[in-house]
Amino acid sequence: MEYIAEVSRERVRYRRSGYGASQPVESPNGSTDAFYIKIDKHYGSSDHVTYMQHGIPAVMFITWPDMWYHSSQDTPDKQDPTQYKRAAAVGTGALVALSSGTDEMAARILSENIGRGLARMGESHTKGLGYMADATSEAALTDGYKEARIAILHQAEVEKGVVNSASILWTNTGNGKQKTAAFAPLIDQRASVLLNEVKAAYQLQAAQRGVPAQDVAMTAEEREAANLIVESAGGGRGGGGGGRGANTGPSVPEEMNAELTILLGKHKTALEIRNFLSGEFTPLPLADLMAVLHAREAAGTLKLVPKTGN
Repeated sequence: MEYIAEVSRERVRYRRSGYGASQPVESPNGSTDAFYIKIDKHYGSSDHVTYMQHGIPAVMFITWPDMWYHSSQDTPDKQDPTQYKRAAAVGTGALVALSSGTDEMAARILSENIGRGLARMGESHTKGLGYMADATSEAALTDGYKEARIAILHQAEVEKGVVNSASILWTNTGNGKQKTAAFAPLIDQRASVLLNEVKAAYQLQAAQRGVPAQDVAMTAEEREAANLIVESAGGGRGGGGGGRGANTGPSVPEEMNAELTILLGKHKTALEIRNFLSGEFTPLPLADLMAVLHAREAAGTLKLVPKTGN
């Protein structure tokens, strides 16, 4: 995607060689518009989730924003053949990489995962530092520190999953698993360094504000949530990929609904679910999630099972 975006538009650094795309990817009947792209995080509310729920990795290609989306005005005359051609080039390139079946390609993709994972962890780090910088009280500063830690630890787990997913690209998948597993402790080391930086930033913020820096400790509510396993009352996966939900009553923010629906069927604790949503998105008050879980338990769609009762 980045390659097609770069070669099909003007770049100021190449202006001495003449203006225009270095390698135009355009349709004779299409526009010469730029290919503006964003490779974004997982979004769990579309048709690709159906594949993911059965263990098949999937991505979603979408043009957004789209003023004609889901309307009677979504007709062929709104489409740009140039952008279709570029999307086809991206899709074909991805299929070539996945179908090449060589260990060399597997190692290249693993390396790409590792490098891009560093950038994603950097984003989570920046997000956490912002929570502390924006705090307006001592309590908010401490909460921001906890949320910064959650964001980094969450992303580290995501990156270990991303690296592990490359194992299936090796000709011998068992060998692939061994090769990818070697990077898990290195990702943990990476997270540890970021956590140390977050701690130092917290101590600096506290000193500047004249308040004590406190050690991270679980609250009574967090200990209780850590002891409750969320089980689907029907024994299923916990819902599909629609994300809009038919539940009434308390709810989490709209952008979290799809992920929450998936997490409810994963036998996680209430605290694990809360930390996942906070790490993936923005801080979610534990009380808000517990209100949702208790309401759904009362409605009979899930059960909160104490760990000691398993």
